Amino acid sequence: TEGGEEYAADYAVVTVPLGVLKAGDITFAPALPADMVEAIERIGFGNLVKVSLRFDDAWWAGVQDQQFFGLASPPPSSA
Repeated sequence: TEGGEEYAADYAVVTVPLGVLKAGDITFAPALPADMVEAIERIGFGNLVKVSLRFDDAWWAGVQDQQFFGLASPPPSSA
């Protein structure tokens, strides 16, 4: 921590932004396994926008084999 405190436990669940892990701002003892460190280094990340919509009626009820959620931008050009 900023104050220099250390926390010890038999098990821990750590949920921090990927950027914090990539920056190496957290020290783990024992160190993370090499394959996990390599995965953190390889994985990319970017901006994400979440949108929540609420409808008065479930217009999708009874519709089968349809995908309603996905990327709504044009495909990249093949130039």
